[in-house]
Amino acid sequence: MTWQFYKYCVLFMWCVDLTCKCYGQSISGLTLSNQLKNIVNNGLGANYVQNEFDKLAYTSYPLDGPALIQELGTTLGSKFQSRITALKNIKQVVEQQYSSFSSSGSTKQCCSSTGLEYNALFKGQVDVNDYCNMISGTASSGRKLANAAVYNQMKANLNADSTLKYQYYGSEEGVLINYPKIKQSSCTSYDPRYRPWYVETATPKPKDVVIVIDTSGSMGSLYNGRSYMAIAQDAAKTVLETLNPNDKVGIVAFSSTARRPPGQASTSTCYSSTLALATPQNIKYLKSYISTLYPSGGTYYGLAMTAAFELIKNSPLYGEMRGNINNSTDKERDDQVIIFLTDGVPSDGNSALSVIRDQNHALNNRVVVMTFGIGSSVKTSAILTSMGKQDLNSVSYGPIRRTTYTWVSDLDNLRSNMAGFYSFFSSSEEIIDPIFSVPYQDAFGIGLVTSACLPIYFGNLKGVACVDIPVSELLEDATYFQQGELSYAFITDSRGRALTHPLLPKPKDKGDDPIFVFAADLERSAGAEEILASMRRSESGNKTILSTRSFARGDVNKEGVHTRSGVLSHYFWYPIGYNNFSVCIVVGDNDRQARLNTLSASNDANTFTYHRLDLKNSGTTCKHFQRLARKDTSTVMLTATAFKDPYNYFERNDSLSDVNAYELYFRGQSNSLSSNPVKDNVRKSVIATKVGNTFWTSSSNTASSYVVWRAIGTIEGIMRVYPGVQLAKDYNHQLRPWWKRTLANKGKNTVSAPYLDTWGSGYIITLAYAIYEGRANNQHTTNDQVVAIMSADFSVTYFYGMLQEKFTDCRSSMYSCFVMDSSGYLVIHDDFVSVPSNPAKPFIEGIHLMVKEPAIARDLISKNVMTTSACINFEGIQNRHYWTVSVSSVTYPGGIVQNINGVPSYELHTVADSNVFVVIKSTDAAKVGPSASCNCQDSGQTDTQCTSTSVSYCQCPCWTKAHYLYCNNTFDTSSDNWPTCPPKVPDISSVKLEAKSTSKAVCFDAGCSKSDKYLCYASAGCNWCTINKDNSVISSPYCANQDVCYYGKVGQSSPYNTTSNGITDNGEEGNLGGIYIAIIVVVILLVILAIAGGIYRHLRKTAIRKASQSPPAVMTDRDSDLGPTGYSPEPHPALYTGSHAPSAPPPSYDSMYMQERKT
Repeated sequence: MTWQFYKYCVLFMWCVDLTCKCYGQSISGLTLSNQLKNIVNNGLGANYVQNEFDKLAYTSYPLDGPALIQELGTTLGSKFQSRITALKNIKQVVEQQYSSFSSSGSTKQCCSSTGLEYNALFKGQVDVNDYCNMISGTASSGRKLANAAVYNQMKANLNADSTLKYQYYGSEEGVLINYPKIKQSSCTSYDPRYRPWYVETATPKPKDVVIVIDTSGSMGSLYNGRSYMAIAQDAAKTVLETLNPNDKVGIVAFSSTARRPPGQASTSTCYSSTLALATPQNIKYLKSYISTLYPSGGTYYGLAMTAAFELIKNSPLYGEMRGNINNSTDKERDDQVIIFLTDGVPSDGNSALSVIRDQNHALNNRVVVMTFGIGSSVKTSAILTSMGKQDLNSVSYGPIRRTTYTWVSDLDNLRSNMAGFYSFFSSSEEIIDPIFSVPYQDAFGIGLVTSACLPIYFGNLKGVACVDIPVSELLEDATYFQQGELSYAFITDSRGRALTHPLLPKPKDKGDDPIFVFAADLERSAGAEEILASMRRSESGNKTILSTRSFARGDVNKEGVHTRSGVLSHYFWYPIGYNNFSVCIVVGDNDRQARLNTLSASNDANTFTYHRLDLKNSGTTCKHFQRLARKDTSTVMLTATAFKDPYNYFERNDSLSDVNAYELYFRGQSNSLSSNPVKDNVRKSVIATKVGNTFWTSSSNTASSYVVWRAIGTIEGIMRVYPGVQLAKDYNHQLRPWWKRTLANKGKNTVSAPYLDTWGSGYIITLAYAIYEGRANNQHTTNDQVVAIMSADFSVTYFYGMLQEKFTDCRSSMYSCFVMDSSGYLVIHDDFVSVPSNPAKPFIEGIHLMVKEPAIARDLISKNVMTTSACINFEGIQNRHYWTVSVSSVTYPGGIVQNINGVPSYELHTVADSNVFVVIKSTDAAKVGPSASCNCQDSGQTDTQCTSTSVSYCQCPCWTKAHYLYCNNTFDTSSDNWPTCPPKVPDISSVKLEAKSTSKAVCFDAGCSKSDKYLCYASAGCNWCTINKDNSVISSPYCANQDVCYYGKVGQSSPYNTTSNGITDNGEEGNLGGIYIAIIVVVILLVILAIAGGIYRHLRKTAIRKASQSPPAVMTDRDSDLGPTGYSPEPHPALYTGSHAPSAPPPSYDSMYMQERKT
């Protein structure tokens, strides 16, 4: 017996509130399981759609690794080649025309640009028919401007390849010509010579740089109203800005002592002992440290140089770091320099010279010393001159590279003097192959880009020419590689950094300061390092190893991951021509790709109506909550995955001609899409999913009274939604939590925790189910390939009402019920439907069991039913800790955790064929358990730091700092050997205003004039009104549209900025009071009959439940033991055939509910 308090009801009535209470019905996981199946099959249509898919002919293809890698490598190489061709054209013209460049004539400065127009290709205001110049404030007085021939070549490049982005040439004199023309706010602030792309091209060897800054008291002196200290700080920051992540850098501040950045305990303290790679994170910190310096104390050169050499000696050379190609040759590749700035004579004599001698001898005289002086006291300085020349050093320890001391008379030029340090390392050998910069965020909004650059020579280095390449476009073929369920692709650069990988955010979703994650951190299986080393050497090859796959269980930050280890994986890798990038395809053993055979399209709106209703709408639109919608048909969106060129999809804005072309193609009236072709199987996918539209729009379907939205998304990248609405351009169902959660629960009815529907329906729950590739025998297992996922959204109140109606004990004052998912998040709880203190912000979304029921949470942890784990989020430098709820059928027969006689007093039932659990608990104060709360945020946020890593500690999902070595840009996974977190869910841009409805005609009448609370709950868009505007209790609660009483309070504004209307002064809607009184009288007359019927039904259901040993399979006939209920959606008997036909059509929704109430 699952709930040890069955009893016969005693006829008892409290006439005060004119209701009767009867306890005795137990909760049952089977009952809720059957109800979820009913919604999935009869409201959503999963059985019907699967049945129709089983009639389709599929061919399952094995993945051909060698052919795939050859094709992908060739495609990627061709993209590089087109950019390199454009770049070489610019280089050739500049070198041919350089002698004719003039310092006179029109400057055409970018700061004065006019006549610009928005261009989607460049994501900003440009003029593709002109160019402009940026002239640095420190440009040479006789600087030369490029002539029109350079501009003409750049324009010709764009005409030849319309996908090209910005093209530019920066000169050694401080001038940049940019095409197309843009608007620059400042006329003098931009200097191309000090940008990473310029410096890396001019001096491609990695550089180790130590910036030594005098902070003695005299640095407080003023120059043109600014202190020496402030000027030195700006100069040092400019040096930092010239560096790229292949370089390493350190800071030494000196006065009477030498100081190095202490770092931060919360991140890293390595900056005080070693050089740091010039990653965005490290540069950001070092800049902040420089800003804290202030003038005070003496001027001890020797201490400063000792500290600078210690940083270099403690740091590995390029060839000794992770990602090196060949240790035996790469140790000589580092250019090492100490940049020393002071305004005063040393307080410790000539000690710096002996420090340089002794320290640099130990380093084979590799280190160059550059000295800069400001202020009159060092206008001529013998020691600064000797330091640069290293006069005490001996060539017997290695060649000495000597420099000339620079005294800067005009301190406005200090920034350019110091930042020009790299010119000392310029190679005398002409560089022929393009240099590809480490990816960075483009300042003009294009996103993450890499610059392909070549140095320009005319006798010697004259400048650098570049072409910008968006990383999203360059790598899209690997990023959107989608073959089978266990196969994927990734790309690395010559250092082994992962440019794209399925465990990292897509390039377009990366933040302003991306972490450059090494592929070795993502590919950690035994044998993977050998593969990655070969890729760094630009070799091709193949190897088979056992590896692990990591998949999101939903929202990875909340729900974590599930892994599949021991996957026999075939790796195939291939170098991408013209650069040092390499691509790898990983094929899971026996992984296959299911493809539909030929399907014929019909020329009608039900086959295909494009979602851009704002561009073309041939039907009648209506208002569905806040959205412009079509209720006569679904709409279809083609996500980026559907297109052969995903980047072009994001670059282009849909036009009416596009919509017309799509309609002709997908309705079978044309056989091609010239402007933006889709992948081969997409049209078949659109045709196949039409059956969903058929089910949803059937005249016998009444599910729209409680289902808010229905959808079917496919692996080919099409998303069909009903009612038909427009989706955001960057929406991709395969990246959303509901899709990932359903894949993690194949074969199960997968329920989400509630969330706010941004389209206006309030807080909703998503129920989803996977559709498999078709099989003629209609037999499926979880090993079958998923080809689509269907989802239905319904309100929180609907789910609550369903729970209350199914389990009458949940409505008693003695007990309370709730539902939670397999991650411990609450799906439904009494508090989710009670009027909150702030109805505009109800406490519903992202609420963990530990927030509301800490005593039960602690007990489940102690029973090992709820366990914690973690994954590593490399991009966020975090370990994400999460919970998993799993009930062992061995330990807990029937999947039931009984603790009714304990404290806390509760019973948990596994809901078969789903990812949720239903719990009933005692509300007796003596049985609820300890009141101590768990460590949780009341807001339901998960972005909080953990206070403990104990597996038994009660705390909501949280994070700890990952063991990231900032200075080396590596992760230490030896102690935290968690699997990798897949990327978090990307943000979606808001839908255009045109897609929001201003129509007064609603698609579906909510029918909120219900006299019963649970009927009200069952109607989408309705709320049960209990509180007046003045916070007084409504004497006769009633049902109304959520715009009237959002979350139960009259006149309360909703998150959609709607307010109440159509209500009387006392907050009651119209003249419904008399109706309610009449209903109450009727209820009084029927109450005794209701009690008797309740006893009979309870005993009958109990007997049936006991007789049932296991729930029926999801893909079988509709369950026949549910009995009449107000929360059973209607099937569609006319649409079912064969084994999927329901046994008999039930009565209508309202009649079922009222019949049960009257029985």
